Amino acid sequence: MPEIDNRSTFHFGSPASQASSGSCGCQSRRTPNPSYGSSSVTSLASTRAPFSSPSKSPVTTQSATLKRSKTVVPMRDSIQEILDKGMAAIDDDKNQSSSAKLVRLSLKLNHARFADEHAFEREQRNLELANAAIVHQCSQEVVKSQIRLKHAESKAYKHQTRMLAQAELMKLQLSMGGKSDV
Repeated sequence: MPEIDNRSTFHFGSPASQASSGSCGCQSRRTPNPSYGSSSVTSLASTRAPFSSPSKSPVTTQSATLKRSKTVVPMRDSIQEILDKGMAAIDDDKNQSSSAKLVRLSLKLNHARFADEHAFEREQRNLELANAAIVHQCSQEVVKSQIRLKHAESKAYKHQTRMLAQAELMKLQLSMGGKSDV
């Protein structure tokens, strides 16, 4: 059996496959690279398990792969569960934040509505007060004019009464003065 260098990056496969291929353990294939116009060496490393030892059989390698995939799947499930829980927590936080925003906006809207209603009621009271002041002023003016009219009527009545009294007195004086001449 030939001596094989396990450190080579081109060493792949089991010793049985190397013996059947008749190579020294280096398997490569040349493919043209259109971007460089030359050919490059591409290994078949992607198709085989890296660092496979010649002592392991393909069956044990497959069972190791299955064992790894079985251990990875629960890990993926647990990661998925963690992610799902995290997303649920984020969704809950978003919902709570949205709910808090809605409550804040509702309170803000209610406060604005209350302030508007309060301002409207204050304006309405001020308008009623102004109207009441105007009505009161008009009624006071009417009362004052009625008082002036009554004062004028009483003055006129006094003046008329005095005039009538003076006329009566003159008549009396004339009538007495004319009797004394006769």
